Amino acid sequence: MKRIFITFRRKWNRFLTCSDRPKGLRQASQTAQAANLCHILLLATASLPAQQVQHGSPPAQTTPQRIFFAADLDADSETDVVVIEKGPGTFLKGITQPDGTLQWSSAENTGLTAIETAAMARFTGGAQRDLAVTRADFNRLQFIPLDGSDLPPSVGLPLAEPAALAAYGLDIVAPSPVATTYLTGYRGTTGLSATDASQFPPVRWTSTLRGANPRLARSIYGSNSPLDPVVGFIADASSGPPARLQLLSVNDTAENLLGEITGLPADACFAAGFFSHDLSKHGLAPEAYSSTVFTFSASDTLFRTARLTNIDWNNGNAPLPGVTFFALSTYDVGRPILDAVALSESPPRLLVLWGDATGGASVYDFDGNNAPVFAASIPMNGMTPETAITLADGDFLLMGARGGQLDYDRIHRDGSSYTRIATGTVPAAPKLPLYSNIISFGSEPFVDPNAAELSRRRVRDYTTSAVVTGISAQVTSLADGGASAGLGGSASSSVNVPNGTTHTLVSQLDAASSFMLLTNAPGTTSNLKQVIASPPPGTYSGPTLDVTLSSGSAFETTVVTYSIDGGPWQQGQIYNPVHLTLSASSILRAYLKPPGFFGAGQSPIKTFVFTLGSFAAPTVQPVTDANFNGLSDAWENLTGITDPGGDADGDGFLNLAEHNSGFDPLSALSKPDAVAYAPALGLFNAPGPAQNTLRWDASDTAVLLEGSDDLQTWTVVTQGITLQGGEKIFTLPVGIVPKAFYRLRR
Repeated sequence: MKRIFITFRRKWNRFLTCSDRPKGLRQASQTAQAANLCHILLLATASLPAQQVQHGSPPAQTTPQRIFFAADLDADSETDVVVIEKGPGTFLKGITQPDGTLQWSSAENTGLTAIETAAMARFTGGAQRDLAVTRADFNRLQFIPLDGSDLPPSVGLPLAEPAALAAYGLDIVAPSPVATTYLTGYRGTTGLSATDASQFPPVRWTSTLRGANPRLARSIYGSNSPLDPVVGFIADASSGPPARLQLLSVNDTAENLLGEITGLPADACFAAGFFSHDLSKHGLAPEAYSSTVFTFSASDTLFRTARLTNIDWNNGNAPLPGVTFFALSTYDVGRPILDAVALSESPPRLLVLWGDATGGASVYDFDGNNAPVFAASIPMNGMTPETAITLADGDFLLMGARGGQLDYDRIHRDGSSYTRIATGTVPAAPKLPLYSNIISFGSEPFVDPNAAELSRRRVRDYTTSAVVTGISAQVTSLADGGASAGLGGSASSSVNVPNGTTHTLVSQLDAASSFMLLTNAPGTTSNLKQVIASPPPGTYSGPTLDVTLSSGSAFETTVVTYSIDGGPWQQGQIYNPVHLTLSASSILRAYLKPPGFFGAGQSPIKTFVFTLGSFAAPTVQPVTDANFNGLSDAWENLTGITDPGGDADGDGFLNLAEHNSGFDPLSALSKPDAVAYAPALGLFNAPGPAQNTLRWDASDTAVLLEGSDDLQTWTVVTQGITLQGGEKIFTLPVGIVPKAFYRLRR
């Protein structure tokens, strides 16, 4: 069945009739250039001819530190901005104000750090666009609703190591939002997959690129046209670097290579836009669609162009059977290009940010068919530009460093000149380290869903009191002197806390204290199952080492997928651990994946480094227990726990049980395996004057001996227990008056 979509764009002042049925395709060849971390333009949204193709989801503009998106977030017909800080994984929304300035939201958390690639579309079906972020070792996608709602669970992918992401599906507002398909490329492979965010099974298809190791993706045409979507990928050439740009026409079932630009430098970028030539013949062809694609690089001076069109411009404007790739010219502009975008002026112009030491920006007259002609220089006002974002009516934003901060300038074309009409600073949006030692809450922490972050951040509650007033707090806490010194005396300090804090949870208080305000639930990404390596990674003596990779559960329906020293991915068997014998130092990478094609739910990739060598036998240090409570002094210093009968993490196992069995007493996810049988406690009656003893299996390390004199109050027995062979032995006191009871407890 052929589906027809009709949407009305207020700024364009017209109707578009759009079909998602596949069209025929025609391939033409071309050579030129493209490639790595890049700056991608936002396509022009100025008043264009009624026949001009409409583009899909907002493209990402990527720099080494940040990812930028531009879209109307509040339905006021003004372009707004989203800035993702890759390292900390936080993002800000900048809403355009009537005076042209941007009003910034407070920083929000994506739930992921070290982000490599991102896309924006209506992935979760809401009225507002969402973000999708990932990195290769996360091995999944995390969606982030921009309306402030909680993060949904992350989703699996059919292949490992996502490295390039583009959204290309339907992205219309009326009659109802439609979820968008995303196209993912995978590191180190030729893999490519299309996934429908709204369907199950979610994967539409998988196929291969002609190159390998895709590093950059972007949507050029969405589905809001009679054409199949077009997506561009920069990948290595078939035999390795240099790079090449591949332009693919995609639909619900497959991709088709339209053409490519080859021989590109490793840092090449690409973009697309409307120029005079793309608009010049729309009156002669009611369904004329054309965009100029161009590549550029901060390491060379060549500006390479090509055209995507469905009209044969050179043969009477005859309609072609589908989108076709035509080779155009290469121009030497004399300076390396940091970024280039198409400005939505009338006629359109080209904005270039320079990548050499001199820097700066220039505007060119460019018709898409002849060499660019210099038109104007843009004053930088002390800014070192990072990227540019095109707006409507010829305006654009310059984003760059000024005085150690990320600033923006809004540039407006007034007649023949360009004027700075607004400027401002993008607020810092750091996500503090995972080991923050002061956590600030916007609500009671053990009711707030963000309390799950405490385990991931290894935060301990050493606060004795805290009084919060506005953005300051008077906090009294114990100081953590490290594993050797343990907790010291209490200290009281006045500290500044993030705005909105109502509660604090302090694990230490000193000059290096770091803060984190939790206000948005992080979703379930930190609760994903992970591959477990036994023994743990480290240095081992001997010529070989046996290593087991598993899910940690004998009943888990998963497959361990692993790679040795960067080699190909290999799969184990369902339910079964992977057993490897290492004969040399090795780096293992592994993840869990359910059996079958669709792969929903695979875990992040973990890396395990094993070093084989010979070293002197270690000196065994005696285990000391100065307070004779059954907990070693070193363990108490490390965890801050001194009560053997408590349950610090609320997982149902006492602190002493977790101490004896080697589990984390501060994580409810780390606990001894539950078993169905009761532990056996035997009474050995000694002959003569010898004392009677209680005996039980020493291998059951989670078992505790408890005593009571009234069967109501039970106390953990920590002294007087010895180990003989495979049993633990407790010698009963002589002359117990009036009575005593003992039991084993897990």
